[in-house]
Amino acid sequence: MQILPVPPPPEIDNVVSHIVGVGAKLIRSVEHSRPNVPSSRRRYFSHTLDLGGRRIEVFSKTNPAPFDGLKATENFLASSKFSAFRTPFFYGAAEWSGGGIATWEAVSGRIYPTSEAPPSIINRLVRIAADTASATEGARQSLPSLEGRTTVFEQISDTLMFTLRQLESAGIDVSDIMPDAELYEKNEHRAFLRFDYLGNVLSHLDFGNGNVIYPRDKGLPVVIDWDTIGMAPPGGALRKLAELGKSAKEGAASLYARLLAKQGLPVEAHDVYFAMCMAQGLYFLSWACRRRDVKQGAKLATTIRRGFSILRTAQESAWVPQILPEPLEA
Repeated sequence: MQILPVPPPPEIDNVVSHIVGVGAKLIRSVEHSRPNVPSSRRRYFSHTLDLGGRRIEVFSKTNPAPFDGLKATENFLASSKFSAFRTPFFYGAAEWSGGGIATWEAVSGRIYPTSEAPPSIINRLVRIAADTASATEGARQSLPSLEGRTTVFEQISDTLMFTLRQLESAGIDVSDIMPDAELYEKNEHRAFLRFDYLGNVLSHLDFGNGNVIYPRDKGLPVVIDWDTIGMAPPGGALRKLAELGKSAKEGAASLYARLLAKQGLPVEAHDVYFAMCMAQGLYFLSWACRRRDVKQGAKLATTIRRGFSILRTAQESAWVPQILPEPLEA
């Protein structure tokens, strides 16, 4: 089996169109969704395609980002000199009624859900996130549209209070959530002032879990699913580590800060910790607010509780005085 090399040959534009055509034809006949597989195995469909007598293997996902933006992002990542990871080679994307497909080089290997990852893997995740941040200036020049893609870093207090009132009207008990929501509403502006002060770095904001693959040949980890690439405060890319124990989070924040300092991007470990916890907490809050389906009221309330639980972990750290620029309003 032959995989096209990285970087692509000059004639790759023609190759893309052929592969996508074949890929779309093969996949239209099957249900293309994420199958329920063990957490340590890849969750995307893999396809072997025949291109002019050459057999290549690709993996695919549905609903790709707009082709031009995705291609530009993949080309930028492939041309960047990362030392801690690599990205799979992007072959192309196609659309048809009812769905779409994007195809990449096939990658076979092990993945580690964050909750199951040993310290050595957490260490590598932090190094990959810091390595991604090293391409910030290049991304600003090559992919200027990413500057506005901050994903979870958006103020949501008004929407959150509206969602809670909707749940309450539907008979869902949210009385235990309201004190946290009211406290957050009073202090949200301070958190976002802190984000403004920290600035942004290039980040993969769906980082960890199944999106970092450790190949069987022991080569560099391969990071996939760059749909959520954007700019975020230093540490935002580590948001999924916010659900680890306190010492593990503090260790990750310290390592990330040291690595960024070596790149000439000075940031304090407590600021990284702050961004990490805020990003994951805001992720859960915004997820619940986007759905707002009262039929799932109990699930939404549970998700909001989870978000506030993570936000509170920042205040339980030994770095409490430094997490927010001034004390929380009571």
